[in-house]
Amino acid sequence: MGKITQDDLMAVLHYNPETGIFTRLARAGKHAPGSIAGTIDDDGYVRITIAGNKYRAQRLAFLYMTGSFPSGEVDHEDRVRTNNAWANLREATTQQNAANRGTTAKSGYKGVEQTKTGYVARIKYNGVRQYLGTFPTADGAHAAYVSAANDLYGEFARAA
Repeated sequence: MGKITQDDLMAVLHYNPETGIFTRLARAGKHAPGSIAGTIDDDGYVRITIAGNKYRAQRLAFLYMTGSFPSGEVDHEDRVRTNNAWANLREATTQQNAANRGTTAKSGYKGVEQTKTGYVARIKYNGVRQYLGTFPTADGAHAAYVSAANDLYGEFARAA
């Protein structure tokens, strides 16, 4: 992928930090000036093509606002992948970004699994799955998960 600079980006797109929307400043193929740039990719992120290179809009927002791409990942605080408003974006490690994901647990609680002996709470940190305890209720196990997530992930912790 070619490297674009902040100046290159600002010459072809305008970014509205309040809405997170990029609009074209010049014609780009069939796209007229003033049109909204980007399409939603298979993963649900806005992807914008500039000079034949594809970029995720959240990464372009960092370039536009700071002058450089983030060194790690970009986390959407509200977990809405198309919400690229500047206040919703934050630089994150892969681990922090994963901590902000929702649950897919059958129990309905993130970090909680029902077993024959009760509800087990676990959390993954630095690639290691940690056992937090077995509890008689899903609520109790979830409380243990939430406490550990807050301690380990801080502002990136997501309880649900």
